[in-house]
Amino acid sequence: MDFQAWTFWIGIFLLLVALGSAYLRPLPVSNAALYLLVGLGLGPLGLRLISVDILGDANRLERLAEIVVIVSLFVGGLKLRLSPRDPAWQAAFWLAGPVMLLSILGVALFAHLALGLTLAAALLLGAVLAPTDPVLASEVSVGDAQDKDRLRYALSGEAGLNDGTAFPFVMLALGLVAQGGRGADGSGGGRWSACCGRFPRGWGWGLPWA
Repeated sequence: MDFQAWTFWIGIFLLLVALGSAYLRPLPVSNAALYLLVGLGLGPLGLRLISVDILGDANRLERLAEIVVIVSLFVGGLKLRLSPRDPAWQAAFWLAGPVMLLSILGVALFAHLALGLTLAAALLLGAVLAPTDPVLASEVSVGDAQDKDRLRYALSGEAGLNDGTAFPFVMLALGLVAQGGRGADGSGGGRWSACCGRFPRGWGWGLPWA
């Protein structure tokens, strides 16, 4: 099918899900699980109408993932209407700040000392694993702009802030790989250096790379 046909059928499916939400809500299955099942049915495990080459379509998959995350965070952010001075934000700031920094450090140290990864690869692993996105889980995120539940606010606020906290460490790890010419396995730079090639040399969040 061409793009117009896929757009039509996807729109029909989303419309049916929206109209049937009253019947789906009592079921122990979320909409995300339903979408996953439909995707599996259309993919190689089912009707084989969709075939994705992970390596060949990497750029398009990356852009699609970016769009999904941006839309999800934007929608979640619209519900966080309390003043930054409201006590409900305190837990979110702690989770996205000191707690997450300690999580990055802990994962990086474990990966370096226990798993034998290079410092750059261990730091990258910590920066990738430490952020969580509970805002994507509707059961624990803020329901609407009037929702002042402190636990929900903490999880939703942390989900919106954590990527900004982790991003400098991701860039630092990629900069270390590019400068050291060592990949995740400690050998050649290979694809890791190629990933860093899109950024100007020496761009390392204020660090004086030569």
